[in-house]
Amino acid sequence: VVNESSQAQIVAILSAIADQYAILQNTDEHRNQGTFNLTAKPNAMCHPSVTIEQFWPRLFPKFGAWFSYLFLITPEQFVTPVPINLLRTSLAHSHVQPCFFNFSVPLHQEYENLFANYKGKSAKQLKKDKKVFGEILQLVPASGPKNHANKRLFLLQELQNVARLFNDFPGLIGPKIENVWALLTMAKDEVLQYFAMRANPVPKSVQKLFLDKLTRDPRITELIDVIDKVSGLIYQYKYILQEYYLEYMRGCDIEKYYELLSNFANKNPTSPILPALNNILGELQNISIDNFRAGVTPSFDALRLNCSRVEAYLTSDQAPSFDLLVTFTHRLFLIHQHSKNVDLVDTIVTEATSLVELYYYQDIVLDDLQANLQNNQVGGLPGLFRLISYFPYVVTQYNASECNVVRKECA
Repeated sequence: VVNESSQAQIVAILSAIADQYAILQNTDEHRNQGTFNLTAKPNAMCHPSVTIEQFWPRLFPKFGAWFSYLFLITPEQFVTPVPINLLRTSLAHSHVQPCFFNFSVPLHQEYENLFANYKGKSAKQLKKDKKVFGEILQLVPASGPKNHANKRLFLLQELQNVARLFNDFPGLIGPKIENVWALLTMAKDEVLQYFAMRANPVPKSVQKLFLDKLTRDPRITELIDVIDKVSGLIYQYKYILQEYYLEYMRGCDIEKYYELLSNFANKNPTSPILPALNNILGELQNISIDNFRAGVTPSFDALRLNCSRVEAYLTSDQAPSFDLLVTFTHRLFLIHQHSKNVDLVDTIVTEATSLVELYYYQDIVLDDLQANLQNNQVGGLPGLFRLISYFPYVVTQYNASECNVVRKECA
């Protein structure tokens, strides 16, 4: 049972997330503000541009699915107004939310049943929200596919710009990589969302309103291809990225961190978290660019573990009062993220770009390929063919039982 205090905290968190989620879905705003545009400010192209908009897509790529499934199983949350606003943004975004690989749930039908049949303490509020939900259902064919098409075009243009820029000026891969991680993550989600929408029937009540020209995208292969091109450039110039962030951690990060640590230690000399803080400082001081150039890539697993421990402590009820608390936790977060750009580059690239899950939509992928060939639309075919060659990698330890089937189909 959630008490009133906890309920208030949940509402506050959801309100903050709701605002950010709405911003993430606003492609026109990104285009107008140049949020992810690497060349929007030519005089600052070599400066690392880090904003919260660039981190959110990476940290929480499945916002919509998380909201949609969570509120479906916890309808008691509808006693507050925030969930219905989140639901409005999420469900108006698409008639389907992927859950795992090609498994999806027809959420609109599930919510129709929830609003009609729920008997708990939120039943009264749900009846009031039923009209709002009806409006949401009508928004899907009117805005969902159009918004997705607009976002795919935006991401295609931005990633094509990235590919050209990194190919001509690979030195920019360091300061601009956070923009690129965000773009790649969003592009991957859009590709998976596109095929999930193609594979799942729309709600019957609005089926007539869907237009094939909005749900079928002849340029989807180009988006797949540019994702592959950008990931290839990151692999090609990975050493530049790694050295850039080693220099960053050994320079700016350690300078800012030392100031914050000294301030904290003077005010809290007996804090139980000081050993972990000193260990972080020690790891930053031990960074050696010469060793990296000699072929030794450092591992920052221990550093990230200590950063997580300290962040957890500083945001707990046991944390001491500290006027620079937000600044301190923000610096720890940046150090945590910067270290990943040294020893976990391959992992991040896979997380942000791997589309092997499209194996489960192979019929639709091949259908789109055939349609493009018939219409002489051959843009992006090299990337699509490479993607098909990666399909066997869809088998992992989590679905090992499918190995023989996948091997047979991909032979």
